[in-house]
Amino acid sequence: MLVRPDVPLPFTDNRIVAAAWLIMAGMILDVLDGKVARMTRVTSDFGGQLDSLSDCLTFGVAPGVLVVVVSTLQAQLVWLLAGLYAVCAALRLARFNVEHSASSKKEDYFRGMPSPAAAGLIVSAVIFDSSVTEIFGLRTQPGALRTDVILPFVALAAGLLMVSRVRYPHLLGWILKGKKRFADLVRIVFVCAFIASRPQFAFVVLFSAYAVSGIVQTTRMVLAAKWRARKDPAADGVRP
Repeated sequence: MLVRPDVPLPFTDNRIVAAAWLIMAGMILDVLDGKVARMTRVTSDFGGQLDSLSDCLTFGVAPGVLVVVVSTLQAQLVWLLAGLYAVCAALRLARFNVEHSASSKKEDYFRGMPSPAAAGLIVSAVIFDSSVTEIFGLRTQPGALRTDVILPFVALAAGLLMVSRVRYPHLLGWILKGKKRFADLVRIVFVCAFIASRPQFAFVVLFSAYAVSGIVQTTRMVLAAKWRARKDPAADGVRP
């Protein structure tokens, strides 16, 4: 059997939920450290590499360990999938450093899912499953969504998206960039209100939507390029 029946569901352990929230806090600190370094004009190549190492631990190793602790699947399979996720996170960060240093043009999208978003997929699922009774008032126990079974495969999908060439929008850059239309401000306020009202539910929805958005956007670009190439064979295709 893939599922180990002798392993108790861990979602009632407050330490696991606290670990998931701490990884979430790491995302906020990851944003702030770069901003503070640029504001104080103390940026350096060494600092950039150290930041990537911190990201590899926070968004690669830590979520992988969380998957191992939470999952009730066979240990060998869980270690394999969690290890693949951590390796993909390291490859994603290494590729970003190489491409970022080689290109002087700042792009408004990422190639491959950013590692914080991939980690967010994992930890938000743990947080949501641990509090589903509190959120919706359902007569179920924590772990009823069987995240302990699904999570290793979520980690595998997130890892593959990190090393893929799927384009993902640079949301923070978009939020901080220039003036916004009124409709954009309404969306930002709505998302903030959603997070403030039910954070356990909001995070899993938002991270899942972000993961799907890159796939949808890249698919549309590929299909549009093929359509243009069919109409005009001389036109160059757009590569994601």
